[in-house]
Amino acid sequence: MQKFRTITVADKHLGVAPNLEDYEKAYRDYDLAEWAKGEIEYFADGKLNAAYNAVERHAHNENKNKVALYLVDENLNETKITFFELNQLANRFGNYLKSLGVNHGDRVFFFLPRTAEIFYGFLGTLKIGAIAGTMFSAFGSDAIYDRLENSSAKVLVTTEELKPRLTSVRRKLPALEHVITTKRLAKVMSQHSDELHTSHTDPADPAFMLYTSGTTGKPKGVIHAHQAILQQHLTAKHVLDLKPEDVYWCTADPGWVTGIAYQILGTLSNATSTVVYSGRFDPKNWYKIIEKIPRDCLVLRPDRHPDASSRRGRPRPLPQPFFAPPLGQRRRTTEPTAPPLVKSCFQTRLPRHLVANRNRSHHDRQLSLSRHSCRLNG
Repeated sequence: MQKFRTITVADKHLGVAPNLEDYEKAYRDYDLAEWAKGEIEYFADGKLNAAYNAVERHAHNENKNKVALYLVDENLNETKITFFELNQLANRFGNYLKSLGVNHGDRVFFFLPRTAEIFYGFLGTLKIGAIAGTMFSAFGSDAIYDRLENSSAKVLVTTEELKPRLTSVRRKLPALEHVITTKRLAKVMSQHSDELHTSHTDPADPAFMLYTSGTTGKPKGVIHAHQAILQQHLTAKHVLDLKPEDVYWCTADPGWVTGIAYQILGTLSNATSTVVYSGRFDPKNWYKIIEKIPRDCLVLRPDRHPDASSRRGRPRPLPQPFFAPPLGQRRRTTEPTAPPLVKSCFQTRLPRHLVANRNRSHHDRQLSLSRHSCRLNG
């Protein structure tokens, strides 16, 4: 029988201690309540808001002037937004929604590329107790209709370029009262206060919803609760090993769950700076971004990994000449290579990692996190 040896933290001679130094002890003595202490903040009345934990608390502590988002456009122009500024933008957006009559439990959907609006819009929606929904910007009219109709979305935020895809189905969406473009947002945001009372939502209250891809049938809606921030925060900290001083880049789109859990909520709640690239996949641009903004952790889909093979089975040639500072970590997600059922589970139904292979000995171990953070809709 083959023997396995556990590689410990001491064996690796790391220059920086990981957040999870003793995996075997953590696995053996695991207690979610103990792990949560000092990580996630509840209000005095026992309520919990995911957006408060992701951005607002950092806007009022030592992280307020720390960069939350490094926004990089397709021309590699860079814009920095601090935690304080991101919270202000989220507050303005939340107040704008309230002026439109958006109430607790109403659905606000985003059909956007990876831009600032999807970040502060998503967080602002959660702050007022409404339910956010995101859609992949490559969706066509049918995919948009399926999601907006089933969710009874009240508001849609999109761009002038993407808005025409809604035209053919708009009349079939009676619940959709407002279609807001980013151009419109740029004009009205300054008219609303940057102070907002964050809703004290119950931990089990819905925070956001996503839909399965629809490749194996009609897309199914999945509602994720505010308490999912606990798992997103802990897995970002202990699996991705994110620290407040890190700069991190998750290349997933916020239209899917990886982009929400590990680009918006789990990442920001750990006060980690996030790189956001709005352009299409381009190896040369990616390497230029890595040169320009040295980061400590990069999370990739397997087909975006430099080691991934081309369609003909040969390794992709890396663009040269580029110098990239050493990556502290490089992670892959399971999305495109998993069987349909597993893919659906990882992409949409679970708001965090289910299985991680950190310091394993004989087999992967399941993280025993709460099972009550998401539920199916329709």
